[in-house]
Amino acid sequence: GGRTLGLEMADQLHRAGVAPTDLYIQIGGGAFATATVEGLIRSEAMAALPRLHPVQSEAAHPFVATWQRLRRVLAASAGIDPVPTSDRALAELLHPFANDGRFVSLIATSDDAMTPWPGQPASVASGILDDVTYDWKTVLGHQLRTGGWPVLASEDRFLDAVKRAEVAIRKVDATIALPDATGAAGLAGLLADRERRNPATGGFDGPAVVILSGRRREGAC
Repeated sequence: GGRTLGLEMADQLHRAGVAPTDLYIQIGGGAFATATVEGLIRSEAMAALPRLHPVQSEAAHPFVATWQRLRRVLAASAGIDPVPTSDRALAELLHPFANDGRFVSLIATSDDAMTPWPGQPASVASGILDDVTYDWKTVLGHQLRTGGWPVLASEDRFLDAVKRAEVAIRKVDATIALPDATGAAGLAGLLADRERRNPATGGFDGPAVVILSGRRREGAC
C-alpha cells in the first residue's frame, strides 16, 4: 500500500512537472513512511527525493524525542561543533555523512535511543500515538539521506489541517473521502514547520507534498 502510493506519487509529480523540495508524512510505528519513501526510491520518475519530514503529535512523539537524544551524538560523529539549535541547519550539515559507514553503524547500534512513550496520551490524531516508532532507524536513515528533519504538530494544527483539507477536497470532487486528523497529519506538519522558511532568502523553498489518507468516521475530526 504505502510503496504503491510512493510509486503513484512519483508518477503524478513527474507528469505534472512538479519537483517538490519537501515531503511531510505522519508516523506512528513508522511503516507507512518507510514504505512510501521506498516507493519513491524505486520509481524512475523521481529525479531527486524531497526532504523527508516525519510528523508526530505533541501528545506523543517517540521518534522526535529520539532525534533530540541523538542530535549531539550524530553531530559529534560528523565532527560538527557547535551543534546548531536549528533542526534545518543540523540536517544540512549531517546530510553529506548520511551514507558514511560509521554514521550508518552509529544509528544501527543506537537501540537505547528509542524508548517507549509513557502514559496514555490523547490526541485528535489518535492513529499515530504509538508508544514506539518501530521503524525509527529506517525512517531516520531516509530523513538524513534526504536532508529532512522531524516536525511536531499541536492539536490546533491538526484541527486546522482537517478543515483546510476538506475545503481543498470539496473544490476538486465532493465524492472523495475526507481525511481525519491522523490522515491530515502531513498537512498539519507543513503548517507547523517554521524551519521550512529559508534563512538566506526569508521565503519558503519549493513545492511541498503532503498525503491525505484514510477516511473520516462519523463524529470524528
